Amino acid sequence: MNTQMNINTYPTHTELVMNHSVANVLNPSFFNEFSKSIQQIDDSENLTITGNGRFFSSGLDLFHINDFNRDEIIQFMASFESMLKSVLDRSGKTIAHINGHTVAGGFILAASCDKVYCESGKYKLGMNEEKLGIKLPPLPQAIIQCTFGEDMSKILCNDDFYIPNEMDQFSHFTTEEVLFDDIAKDENRLKRIHSFMDTQKEKQMNIFLDSWFSEKSISARNTALKSLQKR
Repeated sequence: MNTQMNINTYPTHTELVMNHSVANVLNPSFFNEFSKSIQQIDDSENLTITGNGRFFSSGLDLFHINDFNRDEIIQFMASFESMLKSVLDRSGKTIAHINGHTVAGGFILAASCDKVYCESGKYKLGMNEEKLGIKLPPLPQAIIQCTFGEDMSKILCNDDFYIPNEMDQFSHFTTEEVLFDDIAKDENRLKRIHSFMDTQKEKQMNIFLDSWFSEKSISARNTALKSLQKR
């Protein structure tokens, strides 16, 4: 498999195709390649971010981070949040074009874009942190909270993942193909995200860390890893 980030240029926008691994797991190598790619794209250009057809992204690389100590997980999350910030802070519009599984950290990456277009297909979207006993780090929490508002519990506490045609219930998502002229940057959402980070970052990081190192989370993550190893 050709594993890389591909940048395609069109008259109306630039496209970033994430093909870093089969599942586009989020780890330091992914963060580095994503950062290099974003830096190559003019900040004012409209941008579409998409996956490899099977996965947009399966989320954080649990095999890589499961045994991290406190300092290591803080550093890892700082890198994750830096990637999210590079999308949020773009002056050009950004659309996530979903064409494969989009879960956990991958779902947060998609939600950081200005609009999320879900192509039809047999794939899942959503969050699994609740099942793993994990609360979100600061910026992911701010993105989910300020993007979904009163519907946040439908994302964080849903018993199962969503399928594409169920995402139309959320205004930030659409199953209808969308053009850049059809969307605008939600400056109010961005202001709320920045306000959360200005006032709640330290508190939310402690909430996340307490949950990550809890017995419930350690047990759930170890069980999840054993299940993944059997696949």
